[in-house]
Order: sequence, then structure tokens, then C-alpha cells
Amino acid sequence: MLERVVEDAEDAENVFDEFRYESLKAQVMNIRAKLIQNICNFFSHTAFKYKMFGKINNINEELRAINNLANDLGLQSLMVPSRQILPIRETYSVVVASDVIGRDMDVAEINEKILNMRRDVVLCTIPIVVAVDLHMLGKLARDHCWSIFKQRTFVDGEVPEEVVSMENGIVEMCQGLPLAASVLGGLLRNKEKHEWHAILDDNPLVAEGFLRPCQEAPVMEDVGNKFFQLLLQNSLLQDVKLDEQENTTHCKMHDLVHDLARDILKSKLFDPKSVGRENFSQVRYFGWDSPKDQIDRINEPERLCRLFWRSNYVSEDILLNFKFLRVLNLSSSGIKVLSAKIGKLIYLRYLDLSDTKIKVLPKPICKLYNLQTFRINSCFSLKKLLEEMTNMISLRHIHFNYNYQSNLYFAVWGSRFIDQFQMPLNMGQLTSLQTLPFFYLGLEKGRQIEELGRLKNLRGELTIKPLQLVVKKEEARTTYLQEKSNIYKLAYLWSHDESEDCEINDEHVLDGLQPHPNLKTLTIVDYLGTKFPSWFSEGLLPNLVVLKLSGCKRCKDIPSLGQLKFLRHLQLIGFLELESIGPTFYGVDVNDSGSSSNNLNIQVFPSLKELVLKNMRNLIEWKGDELGVRMFSGLEKLKFTKCPLLKITPSQFEILCELSIEGVDSEMPLLNLFSNLTSLVKLIVDDVKELTCLSDEMLHNNVSLQHLLVSLCRKFHELPQNLYNLHSLKSLRISFCPYFSSFPVPTRDNYLTSLQSLELCHCDRLTSLPNRMLNHCLSLVSLNVINCNNLVPFFLPARGLHRLGILQIDPFSEMVDFEAFQLIFNGIQQLLSLRTLEVRGHLHWDSLPYQLMQLSDLTAIQIHGFGIEALPHRLHNLTSLERLTLERCKRPQHLDFSDTRPKLRYVVIRNCPLLEAVSDGLGNLVCLQELSF
Repeated sequence: MLERVVEDAEDAENVFDEFRYESLKAQVMNIRAKLIQNICNFFSHTAFKYKMFGKINNINEELRAINNLANDLGLQSLMVPSRQILPIRETYSVVVASDVIGRDMDVAEINEKILNMRRDVVLCTIPIVVAVDLHMLGKLARDHCWSIFKQRTFVDGEVPEEVVSMENGIVEMCQGLPLAASVLGGLLRNKEKHEWHAILDDNPLVAEGFLRPCQEAPVMEDVGNKFFQLLLQNSLLQDVKLDEQENTTHCKMHDLVHDLARDILKSKLFDPKSVGRENFSQVRYFGWDSPKDQIDRINEPERLCRLFWRSNYVSEDILLNFKFLRVLNLSSSGIKVLSAKIGKLIYLRYLDLSDTKIKVLPKPICKLYNLQTFRINSCFSLKKLLEEMTNMISLRHIHFNYNYQSNLYFAVWGSRFIDQFQMPLNMGQLTSLQTLPFFYLGLEKGRQIEELGRLKNLRGELTIKPLQLVVKKEEARTTYLQEKSNIYKLAYLWSHDESEDCEINDEHVLDGLQPHPNLKTLTIVDYLGTKFPSWFSEGLLPNLVVLKLSGCKRCKDIPSLGQLKFLRHLQLIGFLELESIGPTFYGVDVNDSGSSSNNLNIQVFPSLKELVLKNMRNLIEWKGDELGVRMFSGLEKLKFTKCPLLKITPSQFEILCELSIEGVDSEMPLLNLFSNLTSLVKLIVDDVKELTCLSDEMLHNNVSLQHLLVSLCRKFHELPQNLYNLHSLKSLRISFCPYFSSFPVPTRDNYLTSLQSLELCHCDRLTSLPNRMLNHCLSLVSLNVINCNNLVPFFLPARGLHRLGILQIDPFSEMVDFEAFQLIFNGIQQLLSLRTLEVRGHLHWDSLPYQLMQLSDLTAIQIHGFGIEALPHRLHNLTSLERLTLERCKRPQHLDFSDTRPKLRYVVIRNCPLLEAVSDGLGNLVCLQELSF
């Protein structure tokens, strides 16, 4: 009987959705035709009324039948109270006295006294054993009231910066009552900032959800978020991952909860392990792991509400048979064409076509008036959305790619995709829209920036491009971004053609695009103004966490950013005219002596974690130390790239962990930075032209250094003796340093015992490896020696490399003969942990070192540049081999796998021009998964 009730509820929902669909259709007709008479005629249509009457009547009949059956079974309706009230247990005092207050029988007397008090009198009651009457207490002091509130609201008693400004409002609301402070603190505990503001706006019941304004319905996404937070708080969901703005991106479901949910839904899931069942009438969900050839076994296709499909073809029968679908996910299915029958799925709420090869959307898709979520991420063949898409007036979320950095494929094709992409006309008609990640402007009416102003419910992320099509500040203001409090991430993109002689109005346009103070991430690209608007300040961007300014070629100064209290990530890229970074950047005033005239205890960039300065060809100085203020107290990552003229930098980096300097001519920035550094964990020095060495002083104070990389430093020739004091060093790489010639000699028992990876690449003057050092690298896992042309053959110190798992080595010089090269591998079989080997040779060497054929535990081998004509016969001794790569071997014409290699899974052939076939013995490779040329 319960199953019948469920089915009737589903039927009722279908009828309601069908009626809603027709109502939405009428709204679309009204928008398009602007004729009220059309709506009247539509709703009076006899056929529709008759059809709806019949369906409703059938549902009522079925419900009556269920009710009769319940009565026959003796079932009765039972009203269950929401809360069970336990009977009050009478208590009596051992003292018989009518004036004793506090027993249960005397509650009425207390209530009466309280109710009879004047409204202007503050009354508090406290339990005092010897008290014989009610006591009147005065109001609490403001500090005391605030103290109670803090203890109740914050676990550690520390108040966040954004709450301090609310102190006066909170204390005033409590009116000196300790109970009010405690209750209000509990009410605000674990609430979001916008909920705090709702409380302080004298609307606590609305903020809590006890009362709802009659003119507003709750937003389903907000309700869903509350349920999500409730699941997190009760550990039903866990291991939350956050993005830069601290929004949840991923989480895990507890195993027990997962098993419980699966158990509850098992009768409704199409289980591939139960394909032998005859009855699939209860199936509601058909998942990706369900066998596609079994879908026709579903007895009642009208009951299926969710379909996940990854086949390369979606037949029209599927779309017609499952017409009551609410969710259709075709992502990564490989389909190229979507049938026009998709328009028959009038109940559809969610459609995902992401990562497919669809070039054109069928027009009937725009008749999905109930559709709320439409995903077309990574559909790079799709050049435009349909003009009729504005008919889909229930749309709340549209997802499609816009970020060229999202993946490698999009980095190549994304720009072309965006430049050819076209938005539908009149997007402003989709007034329910909340998610619109990208808006591409056009010149036509209906594609201009004013369309965004009509989308009052936008939230999340929004990118606007190309903003050079906006001319006036007044046009930009029509977006009303300053009123859109739920947008937390904004990107403004220009793409000027500087070869054209046209007026640049970027400053006025950006001034008109002032965002709401709730904004957390702001990106500005290719802005050609000479200065930034006044809303770039702590007062108007108080919650900014991430700021990226790129391609601001004409700006000669950076806006005042130092007072942004929550700024964590800052990228400044392509300020080509910038010569100096000074007090303006920090937002502090300076006196005649050049120091700060403000309080010396002031902090600038107090929350900044990462700072990137890139492509600043004229930047000479970055001032800071002389200002006399504390700065960058929390900075962990600092990166300079392509700042060739830079010479002066600050040195106040208290906890800096990662430092990267690339494309700087002078070594002075490195020396300045190292003067006070003690916390460095990772150092990358790349293309610092004047750098000759890393001094002992540089490394002496940074004993926690774990990663050291020096590359493209043409004058760099040595490492300091203090290198061996870096007992935490895990990786060391020296590459493309032609004058680097040797390592320092270890003294006493001072070795790099934590070193896991050593890479030496294109160091032409290096003649020998530091064998004494390698003998004591007991943690070394990876050793790569590549293109060091003057390196003489050496013996691998097998005794000290017992953990070595990856070895890459080449013949060094053309002058080295094969016999000398082969000696390197003597004792290689003693490297018991070795699993991956890449060996490079010369084309005149017609064989491989024989020692390699003894590595029975090797799982991957890459043979590069040898003159062998076939695979060595003894290669079958590598019984654990899973991957074989043959690259730039010019002589092999065929490969014979007749010898059994049972575990070989991958065979990769690159640049072997004479190789025509790999046929012999392929049948023996029973585990083969990939064979590529």
C-alpha cells in the first residue's frame, strides 16, 4: 500500500509539473506576443482542461481506494505532536512556608509578578537559596554584556575583524540583559556574515527562518545550503575542500551514511548485478555504471526520473520512452548530435551536455520551460547558444567554460572559443537566473551590458568581456553590480586592438562597474586606464580575498591595497610602465624623512599569503623597509618573474616559505631578501644573469630549506659549503648552468641525509659527480644526469643508494666510448629498489649495457637514441617489466615479443622511422593495455 501512495504522489507531481509547464508556456507567449488575449484563449482551451480534469480525477480515485483499503486494514490517522511534554513532577520543600518562591507550585506567582511589572523596568531573576522575594537587577555594563556575547558565540573568545564593527549594534540590541546576550550569541553562532546582518537589521526571526516575508519565497539554493551545513555539522559529510574564497568545492560522505543511503535506494537503482530480476517497476535512477543494453528491461519507463548516459548515441526512443525524466546527464558521452525529441521532456529540470562534441543545439530544447540547470562545460565545438534560449524562463543555472586556465585543452583552444562565442539576445529576460559564469558583450541591442542589470538574482562567479564595447560610465552602471550581494567572484576583461586609433574609456567604464562590498575575488585583464577608480579601497572592498590585475600596460602606479585586511592572494602582472612601488601601494602616508607618519604599530597586508609580480620590464625599486611599518607578516609565497631591472626589494618577510626569482638581471634582490629570511622551505632561482653563487650567509639561516632549484644562471659556478647543513633538503636541481663545475666536499659527518631527488642537467663544465656525497644520500629516490657533456664515466655508489627507485642517465660526451659508458652500470643489480630506468646512448652503439638485463625487479624502461636493430634477446629476464618505451632508435625495423613477458602493459614507440610492424609474439602479451607509435 505504501508503494501505491508513493506512486500516486509521483503521478500528482507529474500533473502539477505539466500544469506548471503550460503556465510557463503561456508566460513565454505573453512575452513574445504581448497579447493578453492569447493567455485567456490558451487557458480556456477545452482539450487541455478536459485532459487535466481526467488526470486529477484519476489521482483522487486512487487516493480514495487507498483510504478504503487502510480502513479495511484498521489503520487510523494519528496526529503526532512535534514535541512530547513530560508531566511536571511536584516538589515540596521541607519547610512549610507560603512565602518561599521557586517551587513548581509557585511558578504562577512568579509569572504574575513578572507580568505586572511596568514595561520600562528591567527585571532579572537569579536563584539565591536564602532569597525570600524577587530581586530587581540593573542593566549590565556594555563591556560585560559584550564579554558574555563573545563567550557564547566564539569558541576561543577571539572576535573576527568583520564582527568588531558590529559590536555597538549587538550590545545595543541586548539592552544590558545577560540572558539576551547569551541567547543572541547562541543564535549567531556558526552563522554566515549575511545572517549576522539580518539579525542586526531587527529581523532575527526572519533570519532564523521562523518567519518569512509573505512577498518572498525562500530561495531553494539557500535552503539546500542550510541542509548541507547541517549535514557537515553532524559529520554526515566530511573532509571538506575549500577554494580561494573558502567556498566548499568537494566533500566526502561517511562510509556508514553512504551504505545507509544506498540501502534505502537499492530498490530504486538499476543495479547491474541484478539484471536477472524480472521486476524493475520501482527503478527511478539509471546510473553510469548501469548496463546500457539492459535499459529496455525497465517495466514502467514513466517512473524513471534520473538517467545518466555515456554511450556515443542517444536514440529517440530513449527520449520518448522516459518522458518524465527530471535529470538527464549526457556529459562525456561523446555524442555529436542531440535529437530534437529532447523538447518532449517537458518535466526536465537538469540537463548536462558537458564535454560532448555537440556543434549545434536543437531548437526544441528551448521548449524545456521547466529546466532549471543547464550545463555545457567544455563543449568547444558549440559556437553559440540559441536565440530562443530566453524562452527557458525557469533557468536558474547555466554553466559553460570561460576560464582559459581551466585546463590544457582550453589553454590552446579557449581564446578562439570565446572570441567566436555569441550570447543569445535579451538574456535579461531570464530573471530567475543565478549562475551565469560568462557574459560576452555584443553591439546589438539585447547583447549589451544593460542585460546584466535585469538579472537581479545573479550569484557566484561572473566574467564580462569584451569591455571595450562599453563606452560610458552610465552604461556600466546599468549592470547594478553594486547591488548584487551574492556575487563573490568577478572578472573584467578588455581586448583592445591597439593598432586601431580609437578613444580609450576604460577608466570611466571600470568606475561604473563598482561591485558589492561582499566581493571576495576580483580579476582585471588588459585594462588600459592610467589609474584605478576610487572604489579600490578597504572601505569599499572590505572582504576582498583574491585580487589579480593583469595587462595594465599604462598604469604607472598600483592602487592602495595594503589596508585590505582579508586579502590573501595578490597577482600584479604586466604593469609595463611601472618603475617604482612605494607608499601608495601600502596605503600609508609618509613624512619628509620618508617614514610613515601613521602609528608605527600599523600593519599592511596583514593577511596576505601569496604575492606575484610578473612581467614588469621597467620596475627598478620596490620600497618598504624605510616606511617604518610592519608589513607582510603572514606572507608565505613570493614570486618575481620577468622584472629585469629590479634591484631594490623589502626584507620584512617573517614567515616566507617559498621564494621564486625568475628573469631578473641583478643578484641584489636575492641578497636583500635573504638578509632577514629564516623560514624558507623552497627556493627557485631562474635566469638571474649576474648570480655567480649562493653564499654561505644565504643558506646559513634557512636550515629548513627542502627544495633548491637553480636554472639558466649563466654565471653561476658553485654551491656553498653550507649546503651540507641543509639536513631537511629533499630535492636539488641544477640545470642549464654552463659554468657550474663541482660540488663542495663534505666535511666530517655532514651529509644530505634527507635528499630524495638530485637532477643535473646541461651543466657543461661539470666533470664528476660527488661520489662521497652520494654514498651518504641514504634517502635518495631519484637520480637524473642529463646532457652534462664533460662528465666522465663514474661508478654508481650502490652501497649508499639502496632506496634509489628512478635512474635517468646519458652518455655525457660524444667522446665517451661504449665500454666506458657500460662500466657505470657495474653493480646496478645491487640497487634493490630500482623500478624505473631511462638510459640514453648514441646511434653508433648497436647494443645495450648487458647489466640492464639482470634487473628482474624493473617495472619501466626507456631506451633512447641507441643504434640497436632489435630488442635484446635477454630482455625477457625483466620479468616484472610493465612499461617499455623505445625512442629515437633509427635502426629497428620490427620488434619480436615471442619471449614471454607476462606483465607488460604498455609499449610506446616514438621517432623510430624504420619500424613498420610489431606483430611477432603480441599474443604473449596477455596484460597489454596500450600499444602506441
